[in-house]
Amino acid sequence: KRPASTELKTDEWLGFVDELIEKKVMSVFFEGGEPLLRPDFMRILERCSRKMMIFVRTFAHHITTDVAAEFRRLRVGVACVDILGGKAETHDRHAGKLRPVHSGHPKPGGCERRRL
Repeated sequence: KRPASTELKTDEWLGFVDELIEKKVMSVFFEGGEPLLRPDFMRILERCSRKMMIFVRTFAHHITTDVAAEFRRLRVGVACVDILGGKAETHDRHAGKLRPVHSGHPKPGGCERRRL
């Protein structure tokens, strides 16, 4: 899936990250929708990893063994995983069925993967 036309393009993100680094920003927190759906997300994280502590909030549905290894390589400091209830119906009540992990989907893959 490609980012929406209203989202920043890769070069705009990289320029923004460079600006944050230049201003000595120490950490960055990515969330909103599912950041792992951006095809360029690892490239953006790589730029951040040069000088900043990285936090990523995800539903973990897209965290594969390879993604977990890449998070480790890029020194992602914290991966926050949203689990909105112990039962599918609790999760659906809070998040709705449009969210990536709900009663119609398997457990978040990242929760069963190797540790970051």
